[in-house]
Amino acid sequence: MSQSEDKVVWQSGFEIGLKEIDEQHHLLVDAINKANALLIKEYTLAHLQEVTQDLVKYALLHFETEEALMKTHHYDTKHPKEYAKHTHEHRQFKTKVDTIHQDLERGEAVEREEIINFLCQWLVEHTNKIDKRLGKFLESVA
Repeated sequence: MSQSEDKVVWQSGFEIGLKEIDEQHHLLVDAINKANALLIKEYTLAHLQEVTQDLVKYALLHFETEEALMKTHHYDTKHPKEYAKHTHEHRQFKTKVDTIHQDLERGEAVEREEIINFLCQWLVEHTNKIDKRLGKFLESVA
């Protein structure tokens, strides 16, 4: 990926058809792009810690929203394997970002590209695969 400030360009293809989730995905794309822009300008330990903390907080709020919708509409009982996979991916994301944050706290070097590429890849893959399936399910029960 290049040194461009926008690592992820919002595309309508990221939409799953549920306004609340689509808005949150859009905000996550913005947060990743803001983090990238900040880290391009000044790559400091303080900025890295700020970026990882902020992204984890926002991602957890988003995950809570999705998981509440899954429970409310019984996705967990109607599609238990998909539900398990979806929530597992949420936990993996949090674990990876927590690990990055802990590495930073120990003074270990973490490259900007590693962090941003992970965030971009995860968001795009998770949204286009896992969240799309959830979106189709939620459409069917609406």
